[in-house]
Amino acid sequence: MDWSKFNVLELDITNYCQAKCPLCPREDVHDQNSQKVFDNTHMSVDHFKKVLDGIPPHIETLFFCGDYGDPMMHPKIGDIINLSVQKGLEVEISTNGALRKPEWYTKMGNEHGRKLHIIFAIDGINAQEHARYRMNVDFEKAWANFEAFSKTKAQTSWQFILFNYNFNSVPKVMSIANQMNVKLLMLINYRPWSENRITDPNKIQQIRQWQEMERQRWKK
Repeated sequence: MDWSKFNVLELDITNYCQAKCPLCPREDVHDQNSQKVFDNTHMSVDHFKKVLDGIPPHIETLFFCGDYGDPMMHPKIGDIINLSVQKGLEVEISTNGALRKPEWYTKMGNEHGRKLHIIFAIDGINAQEHARYRMNVDFEKAWANFEAFSKTKAQTSWQFILFNYNFNSVPKVMSIANQMNVKLLMLINYRPWSENRITDPNKIQQIRQWQEMERQRWKK
């Protein structure tokens, strides 16, 4: 593989997370009663600096997502963002959004502008719908942070994972995203989750149409 063709590098900087999403790999570990060997840890800032020093020049963006943790759980996430931008890199973060306060998002967004992109994973238009999957995530806090960041100079995206129970909310979600002028990332869940998984071909076709509508909105 020619790694020089890639311009984005994904890093896991923490495996802490307050959420209990049923399809998350963290929950698989817990279900197997092996949490005693699941050591929670944060990457130290010193170690991160060493990582930065070793990043090849063709890398343009650092993506902080993590299969086992939310980047916003890292106590030094602000420092990590600052160091990355100072290095000349763009930063993209995926988060459940309910960590930290609106003031923090406003400050970081205005300070780094288009160099910073945060993707807020909010899978419902109200607390009840959101909590079906994003368990143990405070909807009101997530929405307040999302709204605050969307008003800054930075890039904001709304990730909305589709299940049978929130399928009918999509038209309203699209309208809200348009009003807020944020990108909407509609994802179909393909992991098995009883009756919540969307398998109806008609629904999947409709989702594809919605996704294309969203792509066209951002081409304008």
